[in-house]
Amino acid sequence: MKKIDVKIEIQKNSRIKYEYNRKTKEIEVDRILRGDFVYPCNYGFIPEALDW
Repeated sequence: MKKIDVKIEIQKNSRIKYEYNRKTKEIEVDRILRGDFVYPCNYGFIPEALDW
């Protein structure tokens, strides 16, 4: 079975959104939601699947 590397940019129930920086290859804080809003699910990507 092949291992797949996944980058999670937003964690479920989090108010913090992270963004992958292609130049530095680091995940950075992009924004913080205000109030009672949270992200409802995990969100991310598979680096090998991106067409950059």
